[in-house]
Amino acid sequence: SSGRRYSDRAPGRPARWAGVLDLTCELPERCFEAADDYKLVPCWDGAPPRGKALDAAAAFCVSARRRGPVLVHCAHGRGRSTTAMVAALVKAGLFPDWRSAFTACQKTRPCVRLNGRMRAALDAWEREYCVLAPASSGAIGLG
Repeated sequence: SSGRRYSDRAPGRPARWAGVLDLTCELPERCFEAADDYKLVPCWDGAPPRGKALDAAAAFCVSARRRGPVLVHCAHGRGRSTTAMVAALVKAGLFPDWRSAFTACQKTRPCVRLNGRMRAALDAWEREYCVLAPASSGAIGLG
């Protein structure tokens, strides 16, 4: 099932999302009524958000997670959404760098993958937007 369907049909989903981060431009969004806040960062399959857009996506997730569950999605839930999720986990202070966050995501969801462009975008984002510090427990989690 594609990532967009999770937002409105998956068993066990929350009644409301505190935030929905949409990383697609292929399909219409279907969960506006079930989301308190929504952010669109339009990307085509295989093309990650970069720089300022990636940082804004990560900040959105951290902020929304303080209020409740957050859905980060792309069409298939493996690449674009993973790029934004690992940035959000680092921005929240849960991991010291994107590689550590990605390893944790792979343990929880083994199908996630980052292509070379996604890895390069995360490397550039980390250099430009992150002050690396030891991980701490805090704002958002994996489960």
